[in-house]
Amino acid sequence: MPEQRNKKAPGRSRGTTVIETLHYLWILTPNQIAYGTERRTFLCYTINSTDQSVDLRDRRMIHSADKCSDQKSTRERILEAALDIFSSKGYHDARLDDIVEVAHISKGSIYFYFPNKERLFLALVDQFADLIERRATEAIERQPRAGIDRVRAAIMAVIETFGKYRRPAKILLVQAVGLGAPFEKKRLEVTDRFAALIKRHLDEAITVGEIQPIDTAVVAHAWMGAIYNLVIRWVMTGDPPAERIPPTLVPLLLRSVNYPVEEKQGNAV
Repeated sequence: MPEQRNKKAPGRSRGTTVIETLHYLWILTPNQIAYGTERRTFLCYTINSTDQSVDLRDRRMIHSADKCSDQKSTRERILEAALDIFSSKGYHDARLDDIVEVAHISKGSIYFYFPNKERLFLALVDQFADLIERRATEAIERQPRAGIDRVRAAIMAVIETFGKYRRPAKILLVQAVGLGAPFEKKRLEVTDRFAALIKRHLDEAITVGEIQPIDTAVVAHAWMGAIYNLVIRWVMTGDPPAERIPPTLVPLLLRSVNYPVEEKQGNAV
């Protein structure tokens, strides 16, 4: 039965208490614990290592109420180890014990950040999607003119980021396929994010008169399909080499919206 503890409520008058139910308690290291309640998110505390009779359930024995300084680095180590294991073994054959061993952490630590293997896998997908979107946004912001220049910059950044990060690309585009509804939902969310980015700048290109009106939502998703298929082939076979994809694919995509590539830039991307 979960333990109940009295705790002074922040901002309340003297003597006022609230009852919190302790739901989770993890031993992260020999002198660090984390707990979670129905009211609060996980917190991490350092136990007074000189006390040999510490009761982990008793917050009076907590020496420091500061959050553990290494939470971020621990989470990053878990994600890096998970990337190694998932990309080499696949989702179904990967075990959390393998990730714990590679990350050099306790098993309690991994459950502190990720309650199960599915959540850890989806966190990797989110991390990679955030990276791609960030690279695309940075490339767009370097273009002073709205329109096709920003469209080109966005798709170049997406392709180049996939090309630089083969293992996470494999997780997103290959391993996440067919794993069930939560994974398909996540893949759709990621695709929609990138398609929305491309659509927005295609709409700008129409507004400034660089291309004729067209259904930009359909175009953006069609472009993502073309990018995905080429990247999947490269991830699985190594062919065509990643550096060969942009010079051919980008002009092809731009011509699909009747943008006069040759008149603007010849054969260059």
